[in-house]
Amino acid sequence: MLNRAGEIPKNATEQVLVNAMNFAGLDNLIGRGSKAFINIDEQMLFSNVLESIPKEHFILELLETIEFTPKITTRVEQLHRSGYLFALDDIICTRAVIDSITPLLPFVAVIKLDPPESIETYKRYVTLFKKMGISVLAEKVETQEEHDTFHTMGCDLFQGYYFAKPIIVSGKKIDTSAARLIEILALLNDENIKKALHLFEQDAALTLQLLRYMNSAAFSFRTDINSVRHAVTLLGSGYLKQWLTLMTYARGSKNGLESPLLFLAQDRASMMELLTAEIIGKKSREQANLIGLLSLIDSLFQRPMEELLQEIHVDESITNILLHKSDSDMGKVYQLVIALEALDNKRIDRLLAELGFDRRRLASTMQQCYEITERSQKSLEA
Repeated sequence: MLNRAGEIPKNATEQVLVNAMNFAGLDNLIGRGSKAFINIDEQMLFSNVLESIPKEHFILELLETIEFTPKITTRVEQLHRSGYLFALDDIICTRAVIDSITPLLPFVAVIKLDPPESIETYKRYVTLFKKMGISVLAEKVETQEEHDTFHTMGCDLFQGYYFAKPIIVSGKKIDTSAARLIEILALLNDENIKKALHLFEQDAALTLQLLRYMNSAAFSFRTDINSVRHAVTLLGSGYLKQWLTLMTYARGSKNGLESPLLFLAQDRASMMELLTAEIIGKKSREQANLIGLLSLIDSLFQRPMEELLQEIHVDESITNILLHKSDSDMGKVYQLVIALEALDNKRIDRLLAELGFDRRRLASTMQQCYEITERSQKSLEA
């Protein structure tokens, strides 16, 4: 995510990597038991810094700007023998491109393929790479239909925006467990705290999960939490709304706490909160966080956003932001977060200019987002 900030010095990849590992920590940066891709240009491929990168945590992604000369192949082979994993970025399925990368293929673990001009050609090369033991990642996957097509072809991994693009299903019902959370959120938004707590306490599993969350290392309360009412008193209804929204993603998804939508919603919430504190002021952080969390409920439930926001009784100002009907500073912060995900640099530059925020500060804010999202995830799992 850090390299999305752009306009950085020549040795920025090394700087970003070292800073991220030192200040955020590897677990915060990429998650426990996971691997991260890190972009490698020709200069960094021969840099001394490269061999200090923990090979068990990273896949070195060779950028498409590299000319794959015999010198490059020799260096990749040397690092491969030392245990490093490599990926090739933005590969187009043409004979010329495939010929240029062929010497590298014995040392490659993952190939990232651009969307195809010819489905048949794409499928043929996917089959070839799979026979060589190479995992194939489909890039720029925007819809569920594209995901299903590439999955049928044999692609192992997918990168793109398709998780966040809902398939709207008319009349779709919400799972009973998630519906209870939606009902409690609506009551909290109507400030009917008494009835919200009553419904909450009827769900023993949810109550237990909240108490474990509140008693986790993420908080430093002097006394243990002993009831939902006690939790709301200490935490405040605003932060309770945030937690309930996260739990809605967990319960509404078949993947539970491992839901990709949950991870993305947490990232959005963290970015919204941090950017809002910097640009608008700390008093608006709580609202910003909730906007980020609510921004994917249409994808979760596959129903229109406007319809769901009405059910939850969300404040009109938040509704307008989520439906892109607001040109307020908060609305622009939300648009900036969406533009960052889409790597829409023109839109990012325009919004930064309108908000009076620069890319260097943006990079610093994005780095802070790693640690916050990981801490939030650990708290949910407590």
